[in-house]
Amino acid sequence: MARTEKNGGGIVHDVLIVGGGPVGMGLAIELGQRGLRCAVVERYETIQPIPKGQNLTQRTMEHFHFWRAERELRAARTVPADYGIGGLTSYGTLLGGYHYDWLQRELVRPYYFTDNERLPQYATEAVLRRRAADLPTVDLLYDTVAEDLDQDADGVTLVVRDRLGSGRRTLRGRYLVGCDGSHSTIRDKAGLTQTKTDHDRLMVLLVFRSPDLHDLLARYPGKSFYNVLHPDLDGYWQFFGRVDLGNTWFFHAPVPPGTTHDSFDFAAYLHRAVGAEFKVAFEHIGFWDLRIAIADAYRTERVFIAGDAAHSHPPYGGYGVNTGFEDARNLGWKLAAVLQGWGGPALLNSYDAERRPVFASTARDFIEKAIDSDRLSTAEQKSSIGRRKSRPPDAARGERREGVARPEFPACGVGDFLRGFSLPFGRGFERDDSCRRSSRGC
Repeated sequence: MARTEKNGGGIVHDVLIVGGGPVGMGLAIELGQRGLRCAVVERYETIQPIPKGQNLTQRTMEHFHFWRAERELRAARTVPADYGIGGLTSYGTLLGGYHYDWLQRELVRPYYFTDNERLPQYATEAVLRRRAADLPTVDLLYDTVAEDLDQDADGVTLVVRDRLGSGRRTLRGRYLVGCDGSHSTIRDKAGLTQTKTDHDRLMVLLVFRSPDLHDLLARYPGKSFYNVLHPDLDGYWQFFGRVDLGNTWFFHAPVPPGTTHDSFDFAAYLHRAVGAEFKVAFEHIGFWDLRIAIADAYRTERVFIAGDAAHSHPPYGGYGVNTGFEDARNLGWKLAAVLQGWGGPALLNSYDAERRPVFASTARDFIEKAIDSDRLSTAEQKSSIGRRKSRPPDAARGERREGVARPEFPACGVGDFLRGFSLPFGRGFERDDSCRRSSRGC
């Protein structure tokens, strides 16, 4: 059972958690509600105001419900509750006209206990922190950095230091879980290796304010995120997302190697992606490498990893934070079972056996194939545009009068791949009302 003891200057916990982001805090709540004593070691007391990890699935919201945090999370939404949180994909430019809706999660709503949600990750983190602080079984150690670990037959010793000073101490726990991100100290110190797939792409993350862009996108009511597929980007997305309604946005897209804050015209890049000029005020410019990484094991003896420490990928489909929450729920109840005596030690091996194949499939069967499918689709469309431009105008007009779908924008693009999941995600590229009537569902 949970206990607190002095041992060599450290405090004995059932579980030590390194990393107080969404996954680490979710795991702490899962364990704390089950009566287990845990400590969360988090580098920063102040939440980093970067709006990543916005889409929360119905399954994730079920977790929040049982963590007794669903109501507060929905109240923290930065876009009004009556505004839609769906998305669309557009070809060429955001305002170019050819587009299709995707991720129509409302169509699978009857199969879940509660609705999905969308809000910036920093708002989600704030809700989780408050919920964890309410639990007497959870100790929150902010401005604390994990440096090293040592494990033995009885538990794990973690060496930590004060981020704002030089003081060091040790913590003692029966198990340790690293939820400390893609550059995980715990993963490295535990000797857990990774397999990486590098797409050799430098990506930019822009956070900016622009009421003008909100006005330009009024033609797409009820949408909160937008993908642009451009043939020159070889299948990689330009991705816009709302942070709030009417003012703040974020944007992911490939940039040339070696791009810096000062060497690139980011406003012009946004204008080209949208297909119109508008006023922009930047709040954040950051860079990341587009790669997929998965740990070769999620456990070594008494040390586990979860979330981005175990697996990381580009922000395709909103899988990142949701996959991490699934890790937390899966591992949480199993740790509780073993520590409270109603599960055998072998149960903990099932965490790796169940969770690692899920991410491997996500990376292989969705993300990698989506990039390849988008690459092929945009190349075909670019070629078709060239053919159409060389045709007599009368032929094209006659084709429209007969109601035939335009060949240069096939009715099924990325949706051909998504159809393999038997879920109502995608439809063909559409152009205004005339193309909606002629496109077939994917």
